[in-house]
Amino acid sequence: MMKGTETQSLMSAADPGRVQPADFLKDLDWAKFEAAAVPLARKYNPPQLITSCTGFGARVSMCWNSLFTHRAPICAQPVIPCCCAKFMQNSVSELAQVKLSEPDDWFKKMLSVEHPNTPEILKGLFWMEDNYAPEVLLTFQDMDWVTGEQGYFQPKYSWTNDPSCIGTVCLCSNYQSTWRSAWPFKFSPNGKWININPQWIYIPDEGEKITRPDGSVVEMAQGDMIRVSFVVANDPTSGMNYQYIIRRVAYMKDGKLIKTKAYDELRRRATMEPTIGGCCGYYNCSAVGANYIFDAYEPLSDDQVLLFPPPLEVMWPGSVIPDTKTS
Repeated sequence: MMKGTETQSLMSAADPGRVQPADFLKDLDWAKFEAAAVPLARKYNPPQLITSCTGFGARVSMCWNSLFTHRAPICAQPVIPCCCAKFMQNSVSELAQVKLSEPDDWFKKMLSVEHPNTPEILKGLFWMEDNYAPEVLLTFQDMDWVTGEQGYFQPKYSWTNDPSCIGTVCLCSNYQSTWRSAWPFKFSPNGKWININPQWIYIPDEGEKITRPDGSVVEMAQGDMIRVSFVVANDPTSGMNYQYIIRRVAYMKDGKLIKTKAYDELRRRATMEPTIGGCCGYYNCSAVGANYIFDAYEPLSDDQVLLFPPPLEVMWPGSVIPDTKTS
């Protein structure tokens, strides 16, 4: 029998004003979907970091990508024009500026809010490794988990962005989000997939092998997941067009912050020397290798901007949060 708060939460989830889970989930053939999707998820080869360009074409591609890397200087560094990104950031109330290399205090603050219905696997602070969008860390535990299988994510909070031009555009866009526009998360019947309408997260079993095209095994810790997108969201045979690893980098235990091994790699990328040269403060003019797109996006911006999560009642005013004291 459902508790009153869970019934009210489900009513909130059904609110026609909220973004609803994908319609195709209602009659998706999960066996057929998984037969095609699992082999793709297990083969780690992020399409966004692959290119067929060579020679002059590769140099042109590198110049273009230099505008969007995690450390892209245009409109954000002391080169003209340098004030656009900062000006936009100043318009965001209560925006915090933090460093990935100095994490303890602000990691704890990001992890200070937790919904009682949060699935265990989604507790903690996660890194979007190999995501070339200007977003780096996020939490799932302050989502509006109406049940343990369905929730809503609001990218306005607990979502870090690079302070670059494109990162600031994404920040300001997310700042406009509300509890009604939050993204719906829904687990598959077997708990191995999360649909985010239309994106997916694959949850490997402990010990399940994730391999690269050369056969080498990707190191996966318990709780690490694979984010994937397909050309047609409900048809993996249409091909995969985006992929990265979601790694837990920190969590709280008995009131103490615990950082995982994945944090060490996060910090290395945030503090590494540039792997590519530059020209005029904007474009990359150096020679490019076969993996030049990965080389361009591997270094992370140590500086990040975000809004810390407010209390759940403030973040989710249209939902009923279970009272942990009486549940």
